[in-house]
Amino acid sequence: MKDISIKYLKEALKYNPETGVIQWKARPKSHFETEEGWLATNARFAGLEAGSLDSHGYLQIGISGRLYMAHRIAWAIHNNEWPAYEIDHISGVKADNRIQNLRTVTLQVNCKNKRIYSSNKTGASGVVWYKSRGKWRARINVDGKMKHLGYFDEFSEAVKVRRAAESQFQYHENHAKRTGSSF
Repeated sequence: MKDISIKYLKEALKYNPETGVIQWKARPKSHFETEEGWLATNARFAGLEAGSLDSHGYLQIGISGRLYMAHRIAWAIHNNEWPAYEIDHISGVKADNRIQNLRTVTLQVNCKNKRIYSSNKTGASGVVWYKSRGKWRARINVDGKMKHLGYFDEFSEAVKVRRAAESQFQYHENHAKRTGSSF
C-alpha cells in the first residue's frame, strides 16, 4: 500500500514536535465524498487529539481508510517525507512521539534498543541460569545470530561480559532497560 501524501497529512493533522501531540485540523472539503461527511467530521474532530493506543502501547491514527502509526506520521509531517526505515522511540516509551525521541533506523539497529522483556526473570538481558551446567550463560544477538559469550559461576560476571558485548556491538545505552510510563 502506498502512503498518503505529506500534503494531505498536513491538511488533516497538526503535529507539535515539542510535545509529540498530533491534533485534527478542520479538514478541507476535498478530503470527503459528501458535504455531510465533511461537516460532521470537522464538527466532531477538529481540534481534538488524533488517534488511540493499540494493544502494544503505540498510538495509531485512522485516516483515509487506513491505520497509520502516529510516530510515522509525526516523522513525515516534521521531516516532510515518510521514513525510509523503522522509527525507534529512543526512550522506549512507545507513546512519546516528540521529535527528539524519534529516529529512523534499520530493523537491526532498532532491535539494539529494545526494552527488557516482561518475562525476563534475571533482570539482565541475555543472561540466564543454565541448569545442566549449574552456571550462568551469557549470549547476545549479532547480525541475526545468537553469539555465545560464555558460562560463569557468578551472575555479576555474566552481566559484565554481556554489557561489554553490548558496547562492542553498538547496542543503544537504553537497551534492556525497564520502560517507565511517563516521559
